[in-house]
Amino acid sequence: MKRLLPFALGLALAAPAWAQDTEISLLAGSTTSADLDRKALQVGELKVGGGFTWGLVATHFFTPRIGAELSWAHQDTALEMKAGTASEAFPLFEMELRQLHASVVYRFSNGRVQPFLTAGLGAAFLGADDMGGETRLAWALGGGVKWYPWQRAGFRAQARFNPTRLADGDSDYCDPFGFCQDSLRQFELTAGVAIRF
Repeated sequence: MKRLLPFALGLALAAPAWAQDTEISLLAGSTTSADLDRKALQVGELKVGGGFTWGLVATHFFTPRIGAELSWAHQDTALEMKAGTASEAFPLFEMELRQLHASVVYRFSNGRVQPFLTAGLGAAFLGADDMGGETRLAWALGGGVKWYPWQRAGFRAQARFNPTRLADGDSDYCDPFGFCQDSLRQFELTAGVAIRF
């Protein structure tokens, strides 16, 4: 029992430091629209519309600089088309785009202001009413900054490039979502609160 006491005491003293390296962030912002290739001459423009995006990020740092993140993002959007010489695009149908990424994160500082870079791989889930859904390979590259004016609470802002692999570029047929190309390329800007545990 006496041999376990120093180990238990060391673990108890180290626990607050380990806990400070775990963060949960709630983010909201906007994702850009993404143009799609067209197979019909009458279609002037086809795109997945941009719009409001929200998500959650859980981060744990294994060293003062390197950690792992799990992120979830949700965007309500629509497949939009501009016919011929029309001035405005109209929605063909509404859809949801959700992304789940596992990422490596590198932070340049462990102080109050923490610039960081992320790179990850995951899945994009596309769905629309009465059309089922599709799951596609997705990846992300991004960066941003976290600012902790308080010990356990702060703010996070980030920008990410979020391509989704469609793998339909060689097909003469567009799937129900209208994809006729290899990838869907979107850019995401989000900000929100970050809590350290």
